[in-house]
Amino acid sequence: MKRGKTTGASQREAIFAPLYEKYSPDIYRLAYRWLGNREEALDLTNSAFLKLHQTLTGNELIENPKTWIYSVAVNLCRDSIRRTIKYRSILRDNCREDSRTEKASAGNHEQEIAQIRGALEQLPERDRILLLLYQDDLSYAEMARATGVKITSIGKTLSRAIARLANVLKNGDGR
Repeated sequence: MKRGKTTGASQREAIFAPLYEKYSPDIYRLAYRWLGNREEALDLTNSAFLKLHQTLTGNELIENPKTWIYSVAVNLCRDSIRRTIKYRSILRDNCREDSRTEKASAGNHEQEIAQIRGALEQLPERDRILLLLYQDDLSYAEMARATGVKITSIGKTLSRAIARLANVLKNGDGR
């Protein structure tokens, strides 16, 4: 990412505050959908924006803040999963609990969300990332920068990820 020098603290705060207000709900939503845990998602969102604030405090201006913060969030999600040995079983258990609770209170819509969460869990990591970024309306260029996938491969890779997700939802097999 290209970065340039900024000047004073007030300018950094003037840059940070609108970025936080604009992107923190999106980053939280991404983290929550990925991790399936509200507290973890909130912690991850705060960590991502702390990194942004530290970067701005280091007198650097980020050229494309949306892509930058999504890249940080994707990497933090990956790190969180790697640190948690029991990630898959915990997420699976949370989805089942959420599904039982939500069925009673919100009906079929929440059950579908739990099924989609479970289906996403069965997909390879790259597919999950691309689908979540796509759902957040990132452009192919932004998805490429956030994931490291070549921009020329994003369309085909995303298409395959969608097909795998549909297959998991239909047949239970996404590989």
